[in-house]
Amino acid sequence: AEVTANWFEGPDPRPESALTGVEYQAFQPSGSAFENLVVTDPSSWIMEGTGLKAGAQIPGANGSEFDRYVPGAPAPENFAIVCHSPITSVVGPSYSDMGYYTVKGGGGVFASGTASFVNRLWANPGALPVPFAPRPIAGVTAPLTRITTNVLAEFAKGPVTAGRPSEANWRGFYGPGSTAPPPVDVP
Repeated sequence: AEVTANWFEGPDPRPESALTGVEYQAFQPSGSAFENLVVTDPSSWIMEGTGLKAGAQIPGANGSEFDRYVPGAPAPENFAIVCHSPITSVVGPSYSDMGYYTVKGGGGVFASGTASFVNRLWANPGALPVPFAPRPIAGVTAPLTRITTNVLAEFAKGPVTAGRPSEANWRGFYGPGSTAPPPVDVP
């Protein structure tokens, strides 16, 4: 019953969206440039101290593989989208969603929405191979570092539900009947 498989496959399907709030969607076409992370909720505590406003873009921070909130998939109803970014994929245009949610027991879950988030935290001076740690792009490392610091500091205080409960806003991005194509397996 506990065989290793993709999250959404049998014999015990449990899509990752039930845990993370977002679901893997696809990857970018070979040779595509990384795309911008677009801020949609600058009032979120996650964005505090970044100086970013609604519509601000963090260049090249979104790419490779990406996740998004999928209405109708098993996911927390109180998922709050902080960044909603258009992205090109092998299955066509889509979105990458950064957000979080909290649970009654006090915990919280943050999802960056992109596989590039971690490697963009380091301003690689050329010490590591570029595919693993891309060269720095002006205006990327500092806001992502601040976002990470905000999340870790808030979660470290204890039950995040007490001070920063999530409020669902995903319906403002995905209307009734919205769906996403099924996830694409990496070849």
